Amino acid sequence: MVCSSEEQHKIAVYLGERATISTPTWSHDTYRCDYVYPEGRVRLSVKELGSWSETKRYFTGLTTASAPVVAVHNMGQQAAQAEDGTMFVRKDFSVLTVDTTGLPARFGRPPTSSADIAYTFADLIMACWTGE
Repeated sequence: MVCSSEEQHKIAVYLGERATISTPTWSHDTYRCDYVYPEGRVRLSVKELGSWSETKRYFTGLTTASAPVVAVHNMGQQAAQAEDGTMFVRKDFSVLTVDTTGLPARFGRPPTSSADIAYTFADLIMACWTGE
């Protein structure tokens, strides 16, 4: 899903940059991979949880720890973006985190803010999220 070749292609088209994808890992119910560029990296993770209440609690914990955050509408069932640009998206029993703090302030072709890149990563991933 977040590290699939389909996602890699869509993101590369948007950014005008091709990434090397780290070997995805699965640990403590969290799937992770990094999109590694010569100038930096984007860290993606999806935490799988067991219930609505657990998922909402986990999402709230992430956003509280990253405060201040701004609510993002029309993405997943709940989404927020931290001041540093990191995106959090809750969908079903999963929470997606897109961390672009490892990128320069402006990145891609044309140069785009790392916060906008985080939003775009989340938007593109959520557009084909099947929950599988």
